[in-house]
Amino acid sequence: GFEVTAKIRDLKDANLKNIPVIAITASAMKGDREKCLKAGMNDYISKPIKIEDIQNIIEKWLFHKEKAESTKDLKQTYPESKIKILDLEDLNLRLMNKENLIKNMLKGFIKEIGDLMLNLEKAVNNNDYEQVQFFAHAIKGSAANASATELSKRAKELEFKIKKGDYIDIDSSFNKISQSVKKLEKFIDNNNII
Repeated sequence: GFEVTAKIRDLKDANLKNIPVIAITASAMKGDREKCLKAGMNDYISKPIKIEDIQNIIEKWLFHKEKAESTKDLKQTYPESKIKILDLEDLNLRLMNKENLIKNMLKGFIKEIGDLMLNLEKAVNNNDYEQVQFFAHAIKGSAANASATELSKRAKELEFKIKKGDYIDIDSSFNKISQSVKKLEKFIDNNNII
């Protein structure tokens, strides 16, 4: 995203050069917004994304309408006891209770998460910590976007474990993620969600 933004800002055509660029990131880390703005982006939102946030930011930058409450970082922290396998209330809110949209999004998510888990497992088995961190990060963001809170939390734990250089018990962390995926799939099946 940073490279693309730099190329856009270097264009000679003033209309294209000044096109709004909005960063969408997988996490709301301290300083991310400033990095995005410094790189030439106009604004920033983090996953999980609500349709309302996208509408607000489009209105702000394309139609110059700003809501009283600006787009905020969507960082979520949950006490262990309140972590949900699938936060349907959040998912319905973000996707405006559109049942077909929710079903299609979850179908795509389940397929994507299967592919990501295969890649994560391969990276874990090969002790390829850079790839473990990459796929844990991808799973974290994808799960957060699907309101799969527990899975997102487990993937985030593994991602930050690797970032800290803690390579002990990676198999155990992977197994927790794998169990979360199985619980999620079972929850979706048992509740006929898709």
